[in-house]
Amino acid sequence: MLSRKSGQDHINYEEGDVYGGYNYYTIENDTLHLAKEVVANGTCQGNNPIDGATCISYITVTYDNNGIETSSIKSYKCQDEKGEDIYAHAAGDSISLYKDGYWGREYINVRPDSTRFRIGLSVFLGGVSYVDVEYRGRWYLTPRSQIVFEE
Repeated sequence: MLSRKSGQDHINYEEGDVYGGYNYYTIENDTLHLAKEVVANGTCQGNNPIDGATCISYITVTYDNNGIETSSIKSYKCQDEKGEDIYAHAAGDSISLYKDGYWGREYINVRPDSTRFRIGLSVFLGGVSYVDVEYRGRWYLTPRSQIVFEE
């Protein structure tokens, strides 16, 4: 049984938008299977937490040999003009976290102490500005007013 992996990179940066993705295939017994797909969507302006940042969301979907989705993970990469990741910390002694993609449904309040949060995209929902933050390996939405961006 011959198994080979290949990938193709198609990330485009044009007029403030970032889009595209990667596709990974396996070849087994002369049959091509899509094994993993990474879809990128972002902006070099607009909904970014700080001016000049480039923020991209990545959705990684894996498939079995029958083409059935086995997992889907969302992550973010948000960098300043120098290419450095953007971080923030809690503005107070606690922070509200909403499960990303389920705004208003799954909510936790944590006391992060001196935790630094890696930053993702900004979004405006229900009259409130939110920012995606990574906390203990998972991405959440938090009100922008509850964090302070680090320089």
